[in-house]
Amino acid sequence: MSDPIAEKILADNLAEWKAKVKASGKRAWNEWIGKSADSAIPPHVALRIANTWDRRCYLTGVTLGAIKPDMEHKLALHACQGLNGNRESNLRPVLPAAHKKKTAKEKQVQAKVDAQALAHMGLKKTKHPIPQPVKPVKPVKDKLPLPPRTHDIFGRPL
Repeated sequence: MSDPIAEKILADNLAEWKAKVKASGKRAWNEWIGKSADSAIPPHVALRIANTWDRRCYLTGVTLGAIKPDMEHKLALHACQGLNGNRESNLRPVLPAAHKKKTAKEKQVQAKVDAQALAHMGLKKTKHPIPQPVKPVKPVKDKLPLPPRTHDIFGRPL
């Protein structure tokens, strides 16, 4: 089951990408769509994406120059449940430092959402269990060792 909000965002991304391709004055090409969320982005597609976005960082607007950009999914892949968000229209070139910051922020938000979901489902252990009374420590009794055995278990002398 796919999320209608994610579908709308991906459709908006596709429209934005098509407008960028049309404005570039180049011949239109078929959009690359990865076979799965784990599919690697081919180098020629990464170059095409960087050129489509004028070799500028999508997050900061800084010109990439000779820096190899990271490819950022505008809509995070985990938000594309049931949809394939690993596609050219959902990718943007970003500087590695800016990408690291954005990814860390997304992970922090997702961790909180996941923790709340676990708590609502009752799967998360509470940090503070119900306190139990402290049991008193029993003193150790001084016992002498048993004398050496002189008879077996049937009472016969050894």
